Amino acid sequence: MSTQSHEKLLQEFETSNKAAWIEKAVERLKDKDFQALGSVTYEGIRQSPFYTAEDQVHNALTATDFGNAAKWQNREIIHFFPWVDNDQDLRIEDAPQLAQNAHQLALQALAKGADAVHFDLFGVDATLVDFDVLLQGIDLEKNAVGFSFDGRIEPFISQMDHTQWKGTIDYDFLANWTISGHYHNTVFEDLAELIHYTHHRPQVKALTINTNHLHNAGANAVQELAFGIATVVEYIHQLTDLGLDLPLLLRNVEFSMGTGSNYFMEIAKFRALRILWKQVLAGYEVDTARFPVSLHAQTSVWNKTVSDVYVNMLRSTTEAMSAVIGGSDALSVLPYNDFFTEPDEFARRIARNVSTLLKEESYLDKVIDAASGAYYIENLTQSLAKQGWALFQQTEQRGGFMKAFKAGFIQTEIEKVASERIANAEAGIDVLVGTNKYQNPDEALESIPEDADATEAQNGLRLLRLRRVAEGIERQRLKENK
Repeated sequence: MSTQSHEKLLQEFETSNKAAWIEKAVERLKDKDFQALGSVTYEGIRQSPFYTAEDQVHNALTATDFGNAAKWQNREIIHFFPWVDNDQDLRIEDAPQLAQNAHQLALQALAKGADAVHFDLFGVDATLVDFDVLLQGIDLEKNAVGFSFDGRIEPFISQMDHTQWKGTIDYDFLANWTISGHYHNTVFEDLAELIHYTHHRPQVKALTINTNHLHNAGANAVQELAFGIATVVEYIHQLTDLGLDLPLLLRNVEFSMGTGSNYFMEIAKFRALRILWKQVLAGYEVDTARFPVSLHAQTSVWNKTVSDVYVNMLRSTTEAMSAVIGGSDALSVLPYNDFFTEPDEFARRIARNVSTLLKEESYLDKVIDAASGAYYIENLTQSLAKQGWALFQQTEQRGGFMKAFKAGFIQTEIEKVASERIANAEAGIDVLVGTNKYQNPDEALESIPEDADATEAQNGLRLLRLRRVAEGIERQRLKENK
């Protein structure tokens, strides 16, 4: 078709704007309220029925803000302690076999699609762990490795002192404190020592900021952003007071966030974190280009069900897409049954392949910030960044993360949202396929673990972490009142 005929074709259509579309919608709706087509999210954001170029907002992000996010890590989590043994103490005679088991799982993951593994040593006495066994046969130049633990750091540093590797250390004791209600007196000094350990290891990050526990307690996107930023600022204040070099500290930061099933909201959440991180750095008068945010995403536990469990695979897929489109640098897709049993090879393979499919068959690793310019997502991003910063400032006005948590502010804010989510699920307002809609009538009750709470089995929502957060602060109060 010639250019001239093409122009004539376009001339046959009248130009329209958003007002014209609204007018036509109102005409079709007759007596119905047009505004009723919109909705209000758990974040309190009022969403329009549709968005056009007239709703376009400034995109505060550029490609440089995303670093290598398009080449995200497929990071598999390896539990040193099998799920079934989590409530038992590690016996010294069991440690060698557990290390071998974790090592074999890591090799298997790396051979079958993962390009990073993370050893979960939470609750494990590191003096009983042989790190040489865990890392044997892993190409440390090619593959990233990570470790999370909550106890003594000396065994880790002494064993890894002469090892060159890349990856992450998760020693986020503030996150653990919100769950357990306690930490030992030298935790900030220990974390400072871990960060010093990375001084000659520029590809290792040792300051992980977790918001997964808040996400899985029912927090909305604004709360996860705000309290995550409040946590990192708390660490900055405490660690620089100990004399830690600020640039070294900032270089070590990695955020680890949950990703849920509100598809567009989660995309916007990850993008909004990058805006908030730039605002934090600007507050410390630091060149933001020197320290692009590092972001790890982990699929949600909050919305998973112990009945009709295979539905969890589908939820994790959309959650993973939100994470990578939102710009995550690393992604951990949890096996569909990870939260109530030790996953078998089938469950691990399916989870691992979600990330692989998004790369190899969906080509999402070929573009940076794929959501850029989408009117709706850009609006959500700006709203989340604005509201997240406002809630962060409220937290700071209460003395920062630790004081706000001790006062019960953080728990109370999250519990309001969590209670609303649960009520909406029980009323069927929020649909959970396989749980409160389209249940599997042929599912045998035996498929539900014997120790699973009956209510959890019915509604698919896990309030356990929220209870732990509340119980943790109560224990902290009791300690302080003694």
